[in-house]
Amino acid sequence: MRSRLLWSAGVLVALVALACQWRIGFNNDNAWLLYCAARVLDGARLYVDLVEINPPLIVWLNIPAVWLGRFIGVSPVDVFRAGVFLAALGSAAWCERLARRGFPALPSGAVFCSAALALLGLPVAWFGQREHLLVVLMAPYLVQSGVRMAAARDHSGGIGPLAAGVLAGLGLALKPQFAGIWLLVLGLGLRHRRPVHRWVENRAIVAVGLLYVTAVVAWAPDYLPLVRRLGGAYARYRAEGAAEVLAGRFEPLVALLTVGIYLAYRRVIEPRALGGVLALAVAGSLAGAVLQGKGFDYHYYPALALACVLLGVVALAPPPLPDPGARWGRAIAAALLAIVSAAYLQAGVRIALGRERTEMEAYRTLERAVGPVRGRPLLVLAPRSGFAFGLVTYAGARWVGRFPCLWLPPVLYQPVAPPRTPHYRTDVEMPGVERWFRDAVVADAVQAKPDVILVGVPTPGVGPEDYWFDFLGYFSTAPEFASLMRGYQRVGQATGYEIYRKREGSVLP
Repeated sequence: MRSRLLWSAGVLVALVALACQWRIGFNNDNAWLLYCAARVLDGARLYVDLVEINPPLIVWLNIPAVWLGRFIGVSPVDVFRAGVFLAALGSAAWCERLARRGFPALPSGAVFCSAALALLGLPVAWFGQREHLLVVLMAPYLVQSGVRMAAARDHSGGIGPLAAGVLAGLGLALKPQFAGIWLLVLGLGLRHRRPVHRWVENRAIVAVGLLYVTAVVAWAPDYLPLVRRLGGAYARYRAEGAAEVLAGRFEPLVALLTVGIYLAYRRVIEPRALGGVLALAVAGSLAGAVLQGKGFDYHYYPALALACVLLGVVALAPPPLPDPGARWGRAIAAALLAIVSAAYLQAGVRIALGRERTEMEAYRTLERAVGPVRGRPLLVLAPRSGFAFGLVTYAGARWVGRFPCLWLPPVLYQPVAPPRTPHYRTDVEMPGVERWFRDAVVADAVQAKPDVILVGVPTPGVGPEDYWFDFLGYFSTAPEFASLMRGYQRVGQATGYEIYRKREGSVLP
């Protein structure tokens, strides 16, 4: 009965996640990367025609989704979501198979249910983010490592460990900041005198990493020069220290509590080897969030997801002895897992069964205010793409420019409260990166002569509120842009954007 309940719960979580993803607004980060993949398929040059700060693997992985969508006449968004959903479901099933063969005492369905919650129930708005893909790809490797640590006979067959290592290598290539997960697992193996350097999965991770570096140098030669140009400024963008990253947020608190539960009851936790691997993976995930130093909510997803899998193992695995400590450990783990599940599953259920999510309603408001834009060029002057990129994803507008958002200028100037504005540097005063950025934005705008220009403005309670920078004033210091803007008039405002349209009969430069 317990196993049937666990399997049923895992399947139910998967179905709710599937319904949720087809109702929720598509994440802007994912939408931009799909857009980049489409442009690359059409001949654009990544890191020149499209300026993306992330390494190229995520764009390369999106190209098949775009191609398949075009081939079968389906939106690439739907193909992407279906692919990620099937990958997450397959990863959960694979983890269950490995755990059942390596640890027969685990109840059937325990790992599948925990992994389904972590990989499908928790992401919601983070679904398809690189952090989500990282955990989907690495989860079988972590369970496989737990089996190895226990010195249990490997039932997985010849190709299983190799496949787990290749997928884990791809996951780490997507997010190298989380390499600490792998390094800590290796350290645990060395501590227990396991020949981790001989395990085919670890050799596969090294091989994938070397092949990826070679591919970047050969197929994306413009990436490293771009990193040298923008890396210093991006390091300062929304930067937070380690204490700020870890303090005052729900996700790292859950992860830290989970590691604390494991440390307190590790002697009575079974399977101990799997628990040790997962606990170190949670710690490595927290280190990855600190290393990035931004405090973006999706940076915490790996720590939260792996913590939930560990909590599920602790709560559902039978204790080795009728020890009171084991009962307490299981009860505390079960209570924390129930709190986390309730916090995230209720959001998924509300989206799956309720009205459109607030973000989609805000986007629809913007779309109505802007009017028909399908096939028409759209320029957005804002530090984040926000709701505006939905006009590309859903309404078919043509994005003007090579940047997903204009995050750089606010980094280069000190914030001032409106109506004051900073002293904008002249061409001579500008550092090289600022002059390159400003000239690129202006050149793209003048060449495209967009039908609509959206300018981000602070709108308390609706839309982004950190748009203190006067982008219109800043770019108008360039004579070509100021001449272009004389052909536009302000026609309204919606969801954090001022809307400008071409004047009737105006001749643009």
